[in-house]
Amino acid sequence: MATEAPDPKMFKSWEDAFQYPVPVVRRLEQQLRGDINENREKLRTLVGASYRDLLGTAERIIEMDEKMQQVEKSLAHIGRKCNSSALEKASLNYAQLDLHRTAQSNKERYVFASQLALLRSCPSVVSQILKKSSSTLLAAKVLVLARLLHKALSTSQERPPLVDSLRNQSASLRRKLLSRIDKCLSDVNADTSTLIENMCAFSLATSSTPTDVLKHFHHVRLEGIAAHFERQSNSQQHVLRALKLCIKTLRDTQAIFPREITKFLSRLKSQPLIKDPDIQGITDMNLDVHERWLANDVRDFTPWPRLDELQASETNKILKAWAKEAFNRFHQGVKTAISKEEDFKVVLDLRKGLFEAWLSTSRRVPGVDRTGILGDLRSTVNSQLLSIISARVRAVEDSTSIVAGTLAYWRTGVDGASLSLWDSSSTSIDLSDGAKGFKQLILHRSNGRNDSILKVVSTFERWISSVEYIRTLINGMKESKWDDELEDDADDDLGLDSPKVLLSQDDPRFMEEGLKDALAKSFADLHKALEGAVSELGLAAQEGPKATFLLRVIREFQARVPEGTSYSVQPFGLALVQPLHRMLATHVSAQPLLSFSTSLQRLFRSRYAPARALWEGNPTLPVQPSPTTFKLLLKLMDAMAASGSDLWTPNAVNVLKEVLQMEICGRLHDLIASTKSTSAKLVNGHRSVGEDQANSELTERQDRVEISNGHEEAISTEMSDSKTLVRREQLTQLLFDVHYLNKAFHVARGITTNEAPFTLLVHVIKDDAKVGDAEEGRLEKSATEYWKRTHLLFALLV
Repeated sequence: MATEAPDPKMFKSWEDAFQYPVPVVRRLEQQLRGDINENREKLRTLVGASYRDLLGTAERIIEMDEKMQQVEKSLAHIGRKCNSSALEKASLNYAQLDLHRTAQSNKERYVFASQLALLRSCPSVVSQILKKSSSTLLAAKVLVLARLLHKALSTSQERPPLVDSLRNQSASLRRKLLSRIDKCLSDVNADTSTLIENMCAFSLATSSTPTDVLKHFHHVRLEGIAAHFERQSNSQQHVLRALKLCIKTLRDTQAIFPREITKFLSRLKSQPLIKDPDIQGITDMNLDVHERWLANDVRDFTPWPRLDELQASETNKILKAWAKEAFNRFHQGVKTAISKEEDFKVVLDLRKGLFEAWLSTSRRVPGVDRTGILGDLRSTVNSQLLSIISARVRAVEDSTSIVAGTLAYWRTGVDGASLSLWDSSSTSIDLSDGAKGFKQLILHRSNGRNDSILKVVSTFERWISSVEYIRTLINGMKESKWDDELEDDADDDLGLDSPKVLLSQDDPRFMEEGLKDALAKSFADLHKALEGAVSELGLAAQEGPKATFLLRVIREFQARVPEGTSYSVQPFGLALVQPLHRMLATHVSAQPLLSFSTSLQRLFRSRYAPARALWEGNPTLPVQPSPTTFKLLLKLMDAMAASGSDLWTPNAVNVLKEVLQMEICGRLHDLIASTKSTSAKLVNGHRSVGEDQANSELTERQDRVEISNGHEEAISTEMSDSKTLVRREQLTQLLFDVHYLNKAFHVARGITTNEAPFTLLVHVIKDDAKVGDAEEGRLEKSATEYWKRTHLLFALLV
């Protein structure tokens, strides 16, 4: 059975035809070839039917081409026959003729339209001129032209609202122009030509006379001077600019008025305003179109300033009046500006710049009282410098406040404490950079500078540094260089003292005297404050740490007193040191004296004399002090060292010795008197068991003495009473101790030898102990020798 060929229309791609067997594919080929031949025959039949139509279309195309060639030939002929220049000339003539006919019939309407169009262009032109910072005179000319146009248009009965709007715009631009003019007039760097141009612009814009222009110029400059002093930042720069503005105004006035301003204003009268070349050069105004339609009042207007209104004499009169007012305001401004300044260096820099500017320019400004102005400025600057000096020097009150606060809120064991040099904390100090920290620590501890002292010292040093800084600046005033030209006519212009003498000698000397007076007052106040603090302490022993604190503070103050004060010769606070030393002595000696008194009372209640076995000589006498006395000195040394070895100056040691002399002598007098009274009562028959034992011991000792020296009868006669013998031995030992203490507490100044407390006490003990002069001499000599051997143990007393 033959396989039927598939329908080719169902194939999606040519590959689908080869998916069938070969016979099927061949049959499909035959079918396709048959279809192709059939379609070819159909196309031949269709082409033969439309051939006649194609021939007709070709004939119509040929006919149209012939007609187009004829049209082109006709147009070329017409072009050759026409003359373009002749046609343009004829057209222009017809247009001008028509315009002339129209203008003649509508002249009033064209005049109004041209003036309105020109007025409408004026605000934009002025805005462009101001925006480009061009000539203010040109802007003034345009505004004058706008004013004339507005006046001309205002007479029309059919005035549109646009005219009033343009008038308001012109008024606003006029204010901007005047502001621009004022800004230029107040510029200290503006040259003469620029000033003259702006003055003429002001005169033209406001219809002002030269006198009005001069007064306005002075007013603007005066406001500029005041404006410099109203600025808060960089007062020095603004003060110098204000001075420069003052001097520049005087020069500009003399250079411009009345000759130059008159010459420049006269140029405005040379031609009508509308014919001015600058006005004609403004293309936006279209004057080539509108000028012929302007009213005669606008077209023929010529500025006519009064050139003869201001004379030279009137100019000088106005200038002098302004100079007086300007320098008065400048002086007040300088006073206000520097009154707010608290830095001495800044005021000095302002002073240098101010006087350099004034002295270098004032000689070329006639009609100014240079002497008076220089004197006023010097007085103002010097007053402020003295005020700053006084304020800086009064800052010593900060140190006083710290001292008062420390005393008011005293921290026991903290504010009065001083660390030992051998404290273990010093081992951790960094030794780099030359061991500066370690050295500083050694200095602080050796001088008893604890945190409280260092706080006062650092504040005081800052104050001293500020004072010395001011002193350095004052010395720098003497080295300031001034213009040598100033000395040429100094005797004629400024009297006997030239500016160099006034500024480099008188003013520094005035500052030095002010600094000296301020320092004297401040140190007097400091002394008074410390004196009040000392008086509040009293003499109680518990106030010793506070006295120690004040002593160290005063010592630090003394070491840092600046030069040029009375305290640089006589140390500061000498009157305060004496009572503080007495407080310190009372505090240091309180505990050792208490122990000493207790030990003495116990000693005199004992049944024997201390260290009796160590007596030497014939008769036997003490050769060393009793343990009680020696302990007194040792405890005293400990107390002195605990307070701080830095406190024990010769004066402090002398005060301590005087206090100890008075205290020890007073206590010994009372003790001797009390023991004498007790001894008298016991002699009247009230002996105790202890006394009987003492008598038996004394008898045994007497027996031993009789055996040793063979003087039994003499000894029994002198010491018949055992208690009396013990007391005499105790007093003898006490006499040696008194001599020893007299050497230890000897004061080179003060009480005379015959009136010294120990001298009087020696007589009392000597009489009571019945010691002869020879024996007393031996005791004194032994005490002196023993002190020589032991005084190094008590180095703080030596």
